[in-house]
Amino acid sequence: MALYSFRRRRMRGATAFSLLMLLVFIWEFFYMFEMSSTNFESMKLFLRLQYFAIPFIPVVLLYFILEYGGYYRLLNFKYIGLLLVVPLVSLILLLTDDFHHLFFNIEYMVAADYIIVRGFEAGPVYNLLWIYSGILFFLSAVISFHIHLSSQGIQRVQSGVLVGALSASLFVELLYQVGVSPYPYLDLTTIVFPISGLCIMIGLFKYNFFDIVPLPKQTIFSSLSEGIIVLDSKKRIIDINSIAQDMLGGGVEVDGSLLFEKDTFLNKYEDRMNSPACIAFLARVERDGGEKFYAVSVTPISLNDGDNVYRILVLRDITHEKKYERELEKSRNSLKIANEKNSLLNSVTRHDILNNITVLSAYADLIGDQIPEEGKSRDYLDKMIKAIEQITQQIRFTADYQNMGVDDPIWQNMRRVVREAWESLGSVTSRIEFEVDLPENLEIYADFLLSKVFYNLFENSIRHGERVTKISVSFYTKPDGSGVVIVEDNGVGIPEDTKPRIFSKGFGKNTGLGLFLASEILSITKIGIFETGTEGKGARFEMVVHPNGWRVKEKKEG
Repeated sequence: MALYSFRRRRMRGATAFSLLMLLVFIWEFFYMFEMSSTNFESMKLFLRLQYFAIPFIPVVLLYFILEYGGYYRLLNFKYIGLLLVVPLVSLILLLTDDFHHLFFNIEYMVAADYIIVRGFEAGPVYNLLWIYSGILFFLSAVISFHIHLSSQGIQRVQSGVLVGALSASLFVELLYQVGVSPYPYLDLTTIVFPISGLCIMIGLFKYNFFDIVPLPKQTIFSSLSEGIIVLDSKKRIIDINSIAQDMLGGGVEVDGSLLFEKDTFLNKYEDRMNSPACIAFLARVERDGGEKFYAVSVTPISLNDGDNVYRILVLRDITHEKKYERELEKSRNSLKIANEKNSLLNSVTRHDILNNITVLSAYADLIGDQIPEEGKSRDYLDKMIKAIEQITQQIRFTADYQNMGVDDPIWQNMRRVVREAWESLGSVTSRIEFEVDLPENLEIYADFLLSKVFYNLFENSIRHGERVTKISVSFYTKPDGSGVVIVEDNGVGIPEDTKPRIFSKGFGKNTGLGLFLASEILSITKIGIFETGTEGKGARFEMVVHPNGWRVKEKKEG
């Protein structure tokens, strides 16, 4: 059993059980030699060898039960070290017993039926050790019984096997110590303990003892990231986890007192706690010169009689989310004020410029009809037409830039935004494979010009990628909860030395405004954009969205 358990030492409790079975083996092994000896000195020697295991068995047994039950907060070196003091001192006093006789007052040989056994009168150290061992055995049995009561299904069967095995060993050992035994000088525990181990062995093979172990409610309760408080019908705290204690400022314990007798921020919401229905509210707390925000939900639970109503309070810290919302609101307000000041002037100026550009374009067409297809005049005309086109694009950019941030950001379906941006490119898209790998109901909180971002990225790939035959859009989540939207192509890519400047205004082969505008639109809702492609393999743009800035909206049935 020790070897089998040791091979499965990665399972919870297996190592401790392996050590327990090894100690029992040592005890049994040398007890066998003691019982077969006819020489008093040999008996004493084998007895002392047994005590290299016997005093430590109760400690290891308790450790095994605690580990199996998941009581990890009790499994530290300080507690275990204290438990080993009595066994270690007892072993030392036994090995030196010939000098002080504190362990055995008198030792002798006696014939009992057909065997010769060692008899003795117990000394104070012996009595202390067995009282101590009995307490540890009893604690192990009680904890096992508690695990059994709180378990279900196969875990209940497992713990039942454990309780039965420990209870049998404890009962027989008690009978031996008080002298109630068919063989007063024969320690029947040495017979019962292997049987108990065999019962646990059945649990190992038949009930997957170390594969399926109970997870105590307290372990789950303490591991939650939210604060949990349980109140009885009189609003007394009957359970609270450490997260909730920290949120309430400390000093709140399960001591039978009322929640509202404590000096906590929940006092101002006492009236809401009396609601017979589930409620939720936002609590703002001033603390340490700053402020905290908690989302609090209260769920009443009625027992069968309907009179006793318990309440479960769930507290979630949303300070980070509230600060994020404030930053967004501040950014929106600043942009709105700036745009309102310039909106009228820009629209009038832009309208006049576009009118003049229309006139220039008309005259350019007339001139084009009257000059030869080749020559310096045609070259000058082509350059003039290109300059007119660039001016037109710049004017359109100012229109987009003016509208950016005027309206509040909205939740936008990414599949629809991406498709609209792609289709607005026109016939040029027919020669390029376009792949969209986005969750069906993925939404991003962004400025309403979000489609311009994807339009500029797609156009940038087609215009500068040279050999682009495929453009794809995909999405993944980072460990911190951020969402990442990826736009990539299989073109020539972007040189490493130019990547830091591609989002700067005026940088680029054309107007240098496309990527700058994309970056500005995304920055309104704190979305970062980065180029992570490899030169020669293609461009790759990653848009990193805050955890609260994206969602997968559930479909409404019907």
